Amino acid sequence: MRFINIHSISTKIIILLVVTSTLFIVFTFSMAKNIFSHGFEKIVYEKMLITQDTIIPQIELNLSYDFTLPIVELGNDLLEDKNILLLKIESKKLHTPLIFTNALKKENISSQYTTYKKLYDPKTKKEIGRLTLMYSTNSYDNYMQDFYGWIIWGIVGFLAFILIISLLLSKALRPLSNLAQEMKQFNPFEPQKFQLKEFKDDEIGSIASAANIMIENLRKYIQHSDELTAELSTKEVHLRDAQRIANVGSWEYNIVEDILILSDEVYRILGTKLSSHLTFNTFLDYITLDDKARVKMILENAIKKGSRFNIKYKLIKQNSKVIHVRTRGKVRKKLTGEIKLTAVTIDITKEIKNKQTIERLAYYDALTNLPNRTLLQDRANIALSKAKRNKSKFAILFLDLDHFKLINDTLGHNVGDELLIHIANQLKNILRQSDSISRIGGDEFIILLSEIKSDEDASIIANKILSTLNTEHQISSNKLHISTSIGIAIYPQNGTNLEELMTKADTAMYDAKKNGRNNYKVYSQVMSEHINNVILVENDLRASIQNQDDFKVYYQPKIDTKTSNVSGVEALLRWEHPTKGLIYPDEFIKIAEDNGAIVSIGKIIIQKVIQDISELNKLSFGELKFAINLSAKQFLDTTLIPFITQLIKEYDVKASQLEFEITETLSMQNIQESLSVMNKIKEIGSSIAIDDFGTGYSSLSYLKQFPINTLKIDKEFVIDMTQDKDDKTIVRTIISMAQALGLRTVAEGVETKEHVTALTLMGCNELQGFHFSKAIPFKEFTAFLQEYNS
Repeated sequence: MRFINIHSISTKIIILLVVTSTLFIVFTFSMAKNIFSHGFEKIVYEKMLITQDTIIPQIELNLSYDFTLPIVELGNDLLEDKNILLLKIESKKLHTPLIFTNALKKENISSQYTTYKKLYDPKTKKEIGRLTLMYSTNSYDNYMQDFYGWIIWGIVGFLAFILIISLLLSKALRPLSNLAQEMKQFNPFEPQKFQLKEFKDDEIGSIASAANIMIENLRKYIQHSDELTAELSTKEVHLRDAQRIANVGSWEYNIVEDILILSDEVYRILGTKLSSHLTFNTFLDYITLDDKARVKMILENAIKKGSRFNIKYKLIKQNSKVIHVRTRGKVRKKLTGEIKLTAVTIDITKEIKNKQTIERLAYYDALTNLPNRTLLQDRANIALSKAKRNKSKFAILFLDLDHFKLINDTLGHNVGDELLIHIANQLKNILRQSDSISRIGGDEFIILLSEIKSDEDASIIANKILSTLNTEHQISSNKLHISTSIGIAIYPQNGTNLEELMTKADTAMYDAKKNGRNNYKVYSQVMSEHINNVILVENDLRASIQNQDDFKVYYQPKIDTKTSNVSGVEALLRWEHPTKGLIYPDEFIKIAEDNGAIVSIGKIIIQKVIQDISELNKLSFGELKFAINLSAKQFLDTTLIPFITQLIKEYDVKASQLEFEITETLSMQNIQESLSVMNKIKEIGSSIAIDDFGTGYSSLSYLKQFPINTLKIDKEFVIDMTQDKDDKTIVRTIISMAQALGLRTVAEGVETKEHVTALTLMGCNELQGFHFSKAIPFKEFTAFLQEYNS
């Protein structure tokens, strides 16, 4: 009965073979004539078209010249093809039509293939006749007779093949039912007790053999699963350790079932025991009150939208300590209605503190905690806008402590720093809440008096400052008597922007110093002495620019902390005045910058440095890097890069031996333009250093954009770092930040062995200062280099 079971595979296959065979035979007989006859007719027409395309150009050409004989020869040649029954050429140029035939029978004319084609004169394109071509159908009749013979024999063979296949298939599939019965006895929980009986070497035997292999693989899989479970447990331990090291904890909250799963590190971040049972609400209770509502709102929005979330907030640990964390995660929603929050929480307390330190450097003076030049600029812009809108006044007071350098030289920098902090606090107590005070470097302070009613208001504040500071001050164990000189510039009569007002206030301050110090001066046009002095300096600078030998380059070496060799050098400008002798840059650079002479002076110095590099390269010191300071006008001079490129080629030195130093303030004056110039410097192969880092903007967001190589730590932080913990922290922070950004660091002001040791341990790359050498002329530097690196 099983052989006629309608559901068996063999019965279904035999029925399918019979049906498909019948359909195939019917289809073959019904479609053969149409398919094959049409195909053969197409071939015949293609042959006729090819024949036409071959002979028509020759016939047209001969007809145009009235040549009949070549046409007759062509027709006779064409009749060699027995399939061509008739070729007829009719034309006005012929007396009678030319007819070429091959045994054409009238009774068969209707069953022939006939085509007609017009003939044209090749030159005039006018119709000159017609060509008739008749083709035989004998080959088609023979082809179809052969085809039907072949197809009948093919059908007979196909039916015999189907019959044999059906018999073999029925016999071959019979053992499958036996194999199915054995497979039902398989127990997946005890695969080792099961083994299929293998049949003879055929397909069924192959299936049984494959099943036995599958069972063996299943045994191996179970063993492998046990091993993976053990490995997974080990990796889970490693993951917990990694989370502990990175201060990263993971958690998952099933909103529907109100189930919270926390990793071990989350408990550590919260400072609570692993055995504590925390619900999601108790987990949120660790968030500080000022952040809790915001965090809840962000999570609720994320759940509503099914989106990701990224939140920074504060937590109160079990021991009441407040920490900063960041939580990143996403909401997972399933069609079943399940909603889960999956997230990681990271302890970012150290990162926040470091960022606050950097931001402090960016906007505040590290020593006095007063606003720096950047913050002063922002507040001055606000005061300027307000004064323009209200048509009111404000004042800039420029303060410089009298004889402060003497205190530093006699009592030391520690006392000097304490004095500056003390002065800053005194000044803050004098000023109004709306006023602003900043330290712009050394012993110089700028006070912004907003919204003064009259010029006398600025004078009143100046007198109050003078009386407050001109007293005895207890600094450590020292009783100091100090005074200050103050210059005042008032908006709008003395200037319309901060730079102009500071320049005028600076001029007035110098006038106050020249008038005995410990007083103040309001800027006025009558302060001609200072202006005349500026004019004299400008004239002398122009003369020295013509005589380039007046400008000298001194070199201060940089020592590599790893090799203890001279690895670089800073080129420093000196002016050897014809009558006044050696003049340091502080006395003339500002004037040269203001009148534009600094561009010419800068080119003189760059050329001298490159000449000296060429000389040192001949002495096998080609690995040294020479740092050259660029002023604001030099930096933005469009001829700077072509000038440097030309000198590099002329003296055959490497561009990589040059490093150009720019100040933070300079680089931030015009971000886009500065970035463009820096990229051009990098393109020629030279490097860039930020000078006096930490005293200006120190903006990390822009620092990452600039293609710089080196940060120079200002000597103000280095000198006192071995005694002042704050300075030491600042230096360490700058070095760590530079290492994170892939930048080299150079510390200026290295004056003691303690400086060397501390900076080396911090990972500073190069050291520069009097401990190694002061700035010296080229010949002395060459001798120093040969001795130091020998």
